[in-house]
Amino acid sequence: MTTCIEDGGISEYTIDEYVKVGESHQRVTFIVVFKDDTKEVNCNCRLFEFRRILCKHQITVFMHRKIDQVSEKYILRRWDKNV
Repeated sequence: MTTCIEDGGISEYTIDEYVKVGESHQRVTFIVVFKDDTKEVNCNCRLFEFRRILCKHQITVFMHRKIDQVSEKYILRRWDKNV
C-alpha cells in the first residue's frame, strides 16, 4: 500500500511492506521524500546512503511519478564502462 502527502514542492510517500521475520511476516512502513524541483528522493531505509544503491522504495516513487531518467547523483562512476 502506498499513500502520498504533498506539501508545496515536497511529496512524502508511505510505503508498507511485509518482511519475513523468522517464521512470520511483519509489516514495516517506509517513508520516502521526493523533492519536485531537484527530483531528489530519500528513503528512511537508508540503503542509498549506506551502499550507494537505490532501494525499491525509491524506485517505486520514480515509477509512480513517471520519471524515466534519474539524476547523475544516483549513477555511480564505478558503473561506467569507461572507468
